[in-house]
Amino acid sequence: MSQDMSSKMFIIVASVILVIMAVAIVLSILTQLPGYEDNHPLPPSLPPSKPYTLRVKVWVDKGCGTTYFLGEDIIIHFKANKDAMLNLVDDYQWGKRVLFNGMVRGGKIYTYRDSIMLPSSYRRFSVYALDEKGRRAYDECMIIIASKPPSCHPSYPDFCIPPPPPDLDCKDIPREKWNFRVRWDVPDPDPHHFDGDMDGIGCET
Repeated sequence: MSQDMSSKMFIIVASVILVIMAVAIVLSILTQLPGYEDNHPLPPSLPPSKPYTLRVKVWVDKGCGTTYFLGEDIIIHFKANKDAMLNLVDDYQWGKRVLFNGMVRGGKIYTYRDSIMLPSSYRRFSVYALDEKGRRAYDECMIIIASKPPSCHPSYPDFCIPPPPPDLDCKDIPREKWNFRVRWDVPDPDPHHFDGDMDGIGCET
């Protein structure tokens, strides 16, 4: 009796296993049929998140690429679109100097005022920014530095003689340029006293 029961149990278990294997084979075949994935589409994926971008900007009051003269005042503006640690660096012919180093608020415009000093060549104002997540940003603004042309006194129309100081004498003027015209109909005429007899001829020989 127990032997018959064991045989029946074995047959039942074997039948169940065969049914499971048959179902697995059928499902495997169905997934290979054309159009199966179209009839069972995957759920739509979420749209990708907008990438975070750290941006910085630096500019000057007369505009990048313009010419500034020695001794002229300059205003440098800079900002970042997000809170960040920012460095403003003055890169010039003789080296570099840091003009600003600290945290800035996103969207706020910061200002640095300076005067143009030697050397006369170029200046590059660079900003480097780093946010809390390690993202970096960079911008630069370059200007040209030139020596201011000397002013010429209107009392000496033949060639350029700047007004004092310093006070000039005829020995300071090339001899081949002596006997030059001196105008007396201008403000502060002959400030160097080249025309002692006031006849309109300077350094007269």
